[in-house]
Order: sequence, then C-alpha cells, then structure tokens
Amino acid sequence: MNGVNSVVHHLSCAQAQAGHRVEIWGITHSTGPASDYGRPLKTRLFRSRKARFALDPELLHQLDQLVQNRHHQGPSEETVLHLHGGFIPEWASLSRACRRRGIPYVFTAHGSYNVVAMDRSRRRKALYMRLFENRMLRGARAVHCIGRSELEALEVRLPGLPTVLVPNGQAAVAASPEAKSKSTEPVFGFVGRLDRFTKGLDLLVDAFDAYRRRGGTGRLVLIGGGADEKRIRQDVRGRNLEAFVDFAGPRFGQEKLDLMAGFSAFFHPSRNEGMPTAVLEAAALGLPVVVSRETNTAETVKAFGAGIALENNDALHLADAMVRVAQWHARPELAHPIHVAAQGMHREAFDWADIGQRLAVMAQKGPEAAQNGQHSYAGVGRPMHSRTDTPQSVETAFARRA
Repeated sequence: MNGVNSVVHHLSCAQAQAGHRVEIWGITHSTGPASDYGRPLKTRLFRSRKARFALDPELLHQLDQLVQNRHHQGPSEETVLHLHGGFIPEWASLSRACRRRGIPYVFTAHGSYNVVAMDRSRRRKALYMRLFENRMLRGARAVHCIGRSELEALEVRLPGLPTVLVPNGQAAVAASPEAKSKSTEPVFGFVGRLDRFTKGLDLLVDAFDAYRRRGGTGRLVLIGGGADEKRIRQDVRGRNLEAFVDFAGPRFGQEKLDLMAGFSAFFHPSRNEGMPTAVLEAAALGLPVVVSRETNTAETVKAFGAGIALENNDALHLADAMVRVAQWHARPELAHPIHVAAQGMHREAFDWADIGQRLAVMAQKGPEAAQNGQHSYAGVGRPMHSRTDTPQSVETAFARRA
C-alpha cells in the first residue's frame, strides 16, 4: 500500500473497531478480487475509465442505492463519503454526483495544497483548481488538513472553507528483540525517498560535514532510494565523507524498523511534507526526532520534548542538533527521558483510535466538532474510497488505486 492508501486502511480499521460501520471503496485498473489486508470491513472496487473524469456506472448505481437506503435509516443516520487525495479528476465528478444526490462528503488532501506542492506545475494546478477543485472543496462538509502548512495555504487560497486540522496517526511498531544494538558512536538516520531538495538531504550532508569538521564522530545512515541518489553520493564524495555515510537502500517492514532501532536519532529536515510517516514510526520506536517546521510535526515534538524542533532548517542548526544527539548518545541518562517522551508523543498525539473518532465526528457534524477533540496539534493514493456506517452515521472512505 502506498502512503495514502495506508492511511485509509488504518483510519478505516480504527473506526470499524470503534463500532462504526465502514467500507472501503477503490477505483482501480485491476479487475481481480479486492484484497482486504485482513481488515474487519468490506472492500469494494470499481473500474477506472480511460477518460479520468468518467465514473464506473456501478459506482453511480451504488450512490443511487445510498439515496434509496435513506428511507430505511433512522432520523439521525446518514451516509458520508470521505474522499482522499488532491488533484484526482474522478473526485470532481464524484463530488458533483454526491451534491446532486444530496450525499454529504468530506475531503482530505494529504498535503496536496501546501505552498511548495502547489509550486510544482503551478499554472496547470491553478487552472485545475479554478475549473474543478475549488467547487469540490466548497461543497464539502469538512476539509481535513493533516498539517498546518496546508491549512494556512488553503486559508489564503480559499478563505472560508470548513477546514479542520487533525494529524495522521501511526500504528504501534517495535524492533525485533535481536535488532542491532546501538553503536558505540552516534548514528544519525534518515528514512524516506532520496529526494535531495524536498527532503532536505543536501542540508543533512552539509550538516554532517560541518559536524565532523568540529571534531564530531559517528555515521550518517540513509535508508531509501530515489532518482537523486547519484547526486547525493556526489555530495558525499565531494566532502570526503564516503567512509562515514551509509546508503542502505530501500528497506521495508521489520527489516527497516530493525535498522532504525540502531539510530541515535532520526533526522527529517524536509522542505515540504504532508505528514511524514517515517517521523511517526521513529517516535513509536522511541527514537528522538529532529524535524523541520515543514514536516508539520515540529510543534508537537517541541510540546512533548520528543527531540529537536529546528528553529531554522539549515545546515548550521542541523549540525548543532547532531552535537546534542551525540551528547545524548554518550550519556544514556540524558537520552532516556527523550526516548520516553517520543513514545508518549506517539501514543497521545498520533493514536489512530482517537484520530479515527475525531474524523468520524467531523463527517457527522462538521469541522468544529472534530477540532474539539482531546488533542489539537499542528500537525489513497491514486484514489481509494472508504465507507463507514456508524450507529448514528454512515461514512465511506474513497481512494484511487493504480
């Protein structure tokens, strides 16, 4: 599952386990049976069309069935669709079909509208927004933002939208008992796509160079792959750091978690993010995290004392953070409270059960009800959709799969 589909999976499962009646609907090229990934809920797939704005007639039929089912529901029951992912042509058609039928829907863009993301293909996106996306957004019962950067960008672009800020969650994870123990020297780790600019890996290499020039010891470990790997290797080679930087390649599942367990701290100096899953995984493992404001996790990290929220996302502040991490590594009594705080942050701020309930309330009552949850932090791929029925509402989450 890609990032957005994984969010839909965990969110829908959390809502189903809380007693809501949930289905996941997906639009896909494949025609085989839907995989439910062991979910306690139904997955239903619809065929994608060659013309991206066209919808499978069976999907339209199911919308008509939802309208007919209103006659069998109680006065407080309704069906709500939850659409995931921005700039998806099918959503323009689906949201219009929902408005015509009086079916409410809510929407999560997953970082599609923050300033840096909008700068890519800016003219095409601006035109698409005017023609299609703005109408979909204005017709939503609630627009869910997973990070403050996207919320602020939307407030400028489309003031008055019914927005709500709720982060993604993170399932509990753990390293294997036989996972590699901590090195005698500090290990500064990164996990994710090797995108030199977006992920701030040019800054991270510059910072590691500056840290070592100050007399610092240790290693930099980069887990992941991407088109910029060759350029990043050139950066490393140009600074004579080849003996101290490990390119571990793409790793997944337990193998990835076990490698992360060997980090002294997790670094994510991104220039643009929605809500980086790797940061949340690192916190769940009890790793101190060093994050930029652009990750949309810095305020929460600072509030919990779970690591370092960079004042400025540059090589100087990253090198200073490496010095502090090295001190924590050398003195476990300093590191222990931060490990505990990181796991506490994961449990309290990014718990899927809490987030699932808040988003279910959002679907039923609008953004104000969801924002009044216990925590308020700053915080499907090609589309997948999920539908949830609750004792007092029905929600369907929708995402698109390749």
